[in-house]
Amino acid sequence: MRQFHKGQRLIKLCDQQTRTAQQVMSRYVRQQKHLQEEIARCEAELQTLGDMILAQQLNNVTTNRAEIYAQRRQQAVLLHQCQQLRIEHMMRTENLHEVEYEITQCQRQLATLKRKEMKFTQWTRATKKEWLMQRELCSENELQEDIPWRLQS
Repeated sequence: MRQFHKGQRLIKLCDQQTRTAQQVMSRYVRQQKHLQEEIARCEAELQTLGDMILAQQLNNVTTNRAEIYAQRRQQAVLLHQCQQLRIEHMMRTENLHEVEYEITQCQRQLATLKRKEMKFTQWTRATKKEWLMQRELCSENELQEDIPWRLQS
């Protein structure tokens, strides 16, 4: 078997690994976009809840004790929702950082695979060129060996 055929197999293997890594990376990119959307949603909801709490504090005109307790319960519910949203925002942000790290790892892996493929491609070309030159040299030598026999006959 000729050496350059081994190189071609290695190139195909690198190509398969590259496609797999690109699929993984595209999955991470989709995940990153989804997390960014979720973080933006949390931030918008936090802003809305903050505005609602501020509006209730500004409208502090109540007449009896029952209304005061009802307003305090509503504020407690809003503050609890804010706390839950902050926790969700923090978790999504941590997940986003993990996904971004995985994306950089995939980018490094893709760069490594690209370098390997380039190296195998160059090696295959050089090996094939060398093989072709040897084949041509052999055919020239055979022609030169045939010439003296023809002349003697």
